[in-house]
Amino acid sequence: MDIRTINSNLIVRDNADNTKSIQGYALLFNQPSQPMPFIEYISPNALNGVDLSNVLLLYGHDFNNILARTDAGTLTLTVDGKGLFFNAQLANTTLANDVYNDIQAGNLKGCSFGFTIADNGDVWDTDANGNTIHRISQIATLDEVSVTPIPAYTETSVQVQRSLDKYLKGVKAMAENKETETKETVEEPKDETVEEKREDKATVESKDNTNKVVLDDEVRSSLTALKDEVRSLKAEFDKKAKEEAKHADDHHEGKKDDKFDKNKEDKGEKRDMKDITPNHIDKVAEEKRDFADFLKNGKLTRDVTGIGLANGQVLIPQTILPAENEPHQFPRLGSLVRTIAVKTTTGKLPLFMDNNGLLTEHTEFQPTAESQMPDIQPILWDLKTYTGKYTFSQDLITDSSYNWETELASQLVELRDNTDDSLIINALTNGVSAVSSSDLVSDLKTALNVNLKPIDSRNASVVMSQSAFNALDQMKDGMGRPLIQPDVTKSMANTILGKTVVVVDDTLFPSAKAGDINIIVAPLQKAVINFKSTEITGKFMDSYDVWYKILGIYLREDVEQARKDLITYIHGTKATAVTTTASK
Repeated sequence: MDIRTINSNLIVRDNADNTKSIQGYALLFNQPSQPMPFIEYISPNALNGVDLSNVLLLYGHDFNNILARTDAGTLTLTVDGKGLFFNAQLANTTLANDVYNDIQAGNLKGCSFGFTIADNGDVWDTDANGNTIHRISQIATLDEVSVTPIPAYTETSVQVQRSLDKYLKGVKAMAENKETETKETVEEPKDETVEEKREDKATVESKDNTNKVVLDDEVRSSLTALKDEVRSLKAEFDKKAKEEAKHADDHHEGKKDDKFDKNKEDKGEKRDMKDITPNHIDKVAEEKRDFADFLKNGKLTRDVTGIGLANGQVLIPQTILPAENEPHQFPRLGSLVRTIAVKTTTGKLPLFMDNNGLLTEHTEFQPTAESQMPDIQPILWDLKTYTGKYTFSQDLITDSSYNWETELASQLVELRDNTDDSLIINALTNGVSAVSSSDLVSDLKTALNVNLKPIDSRNASVVMSQSAFNALDQMKDGMGRPLIQPDVTKSMANTILGKTVVVVDDTLFPSAKAGDINIIVAPLQKAVINFKSTEITGKFMDSYDVWYKILGIYLREDVEQARKDLITYIHGTKATAVTTTASK
């Protein structure tokens, strides 16, 4: 079994039912691994068809230290455009609590997975810098995911090591052959005729040994590949190339070039080396460029000015530089609410409400009185389907060295996260009457101290618009300290009144405008539940008539407001912020 490890941004959660969970990515797609000594990339399709129903979450790859497992429902694995994401519900054990606390303290940051590679599921390559590259296109089995204290820990199976050794031997042999070939020479005859000598060293000797030229690697490569390249031209291109060549010959000295008789190749005749000149190599290279443009544009035109478009314009290549990304500026709400994996389109989650009933006093030998029935509130779900796609052309891939496929896949994930944010904020505000505030701090205290019971108040978060954050951030307590304080236990996080602050865009709230002050106070894990069934990302090809690819995402989920009674919605205005600030 192979084991690979990444530095994962592991997240710990305190759930509404007083349990704890951890989340993070076990593997990342299209990301270079640590040198080991090869560099490894995993394809986004590598987990297609892999059985993930019996995967264990371990500590330190020790099968005696099990933290969660998929067949028990305590471990959920989700494949998205970024990689394999896991969510584990931890049991109340010493090991689980220690792992939870170590992650929270920043002592544990590594996450790895154990897997086997499918037959013909990987390839080897060498990049421009001489690094050995291992690309995994298909994983056969994935047995375990581990939280590990050693971020760079890896193990390489015997199968992969043998495959690597075989590849490196081949690379070494090719290098030795190339070194031998560079020592070969070509002798040019005085009468400019060339004779082919069929020997392994592939040298051409002149009748007069006066001029010796070291054979250029590029010319040698062109000579070697000449026959294969000409034969590989498509039938339609051959027809067009003949017509264009004849047209060009008619305008160039009025006759056909005897040195490159295309009919010989069409008849399957063997071409002599004496027919090959530098002019012929240039012509084949030009035809290869023409064919590439024919594939992209669908129509080939050529004249003395070079390659042109059908409308007569000259085709000037355009450089497409690697794209730059503007990062999403706000935290994602999807990671803050509870997600439950479901298998049916509709269903219900029975919720036992807080029971305030009492036992009845019992008289000896008398029947026991019936206890008060618990209050059970069903939370219904009805899955909806959300889809998206990006279409990109083969032209875009050809004109740029940038990995547009990976970039657009990440953009689909961005659309998914945007959708989740919108559904969650709607669930937090739907049917909840907003409190029109004249004092934001007092209303926040009322929401935490009165509207919520102690446990819910302890687990509550404060979701606020950017303008609300600005208003509260300018307030100070009686000792002159800002009301909003940085959370020293989490990077890029703040607290107010001891509660985590989640800042979102002003306009994310329904019907809100820039500058609006909106605040939600709620234990998010109890207030909103995301029932999710399926998430599929895929790549599709057209029929090679138009030459484009489609990246798509298919998502089935239903975000439901589970506990309306636990949500406080505070709304203010700019005047409210000024008044509140002045009163502090």
